Amino acid sequence: MNKKFLLKFLFQTFLISVIYFTIYSLGLFNLNIRLVAANLFSITFIFVLSGFILFFRLLDTEPIAGRFLIMTSAQLISILSLELAYIYTDQSIELIMHGLFFSFVHFIFQTVFLVRIQKN
Repeated sequence: MNKKFLLKFLFQTFLISVIYFTIYSLGLFNLNIRLVAANLFSITFIFVLSGFILFFRLLDTEPIAGRFLIMTSAQLISILSLELAYIYTDQSIELIMHGLFFSFVHFIFQTVFLVRIQKN
């Protein structure tokens, strides 16, 4: 059962990333492709790794609330560290805001997904 949820979680994460990159490809954002790809890859990598925190050796009877808090805390610290690195290297404000928005969208979909798991 955990593998099924992990695969759905990973599929959702990659789907959000593909949709974001598709929107970028349409020319709606005026940013450098290398920076957007690095930002997209980094944030997706953070969310994929944190998915393994949540679902690794999770028993069917074990509540996921504690792991969800640990996972969300690790994600927030990682993403804010990444954005802080962008600030210190004098990247554009647009890139930083896109990274924060992209992370926010991931958090919303991730929370909805995990609430749906808990309902079942």
